[in-house]
Amino acid sequence: MVYESIQQISAAVLIIALLVYIAVKDVCMRKIGKIETFLLVCLVLMRCEGIAEALAAGLLCAAALELVNLLFFQLKGLGGGDIRLMFVSGCLLGMAGGFVAFLAGGVLSLLSAAGCFWLRGNRDPAEFAAMEIPFGAFLSAGMILVMFADRLFC
Repeated sequence: MVYESIQQISAAVLIIALLVYIAVKDVCMRKIGKIETFLLVCLVLMRCEGIAEALAAGLLCAAALELVNLLFFQLKGLGGGDIRLMFVSGCLLGMAGGFVAFLAGGVLSLLSAAGCFWLRGNRDPAEFAAMEIPFGAFLSAGMILVMFADRLFC
């Protein structure tokens, strides 16, 4: 039994480390690599019991984010890396957890953008709307928050 808990903890630490790496890379380079998301999917699927359910939840979360991207951003706001990261979110956290991570990431990104906008002293709403925000970093933070909240409150 102790071996299983050590294995679960080490997988969670690796997942969090990869999420932090993806967040930093997205902030610095505005790019989320395919290799990092592939490694995340492999780690997530290795630790889950229902692989088919995890994949289905991941696909539904990614499809929902792609639909949001299509309807609200005309495919200009979110990149493929954000969609892949949302797939990982669905696989890792399930459908409900994936959407909570998306909402948490959205709130964090909005607060960050508003803070940057306010600190610069800008008052033009057009400049605020034109800001580029690395959403993958905030989605990663939302995923980590949901992982910890799931452990604390369930």
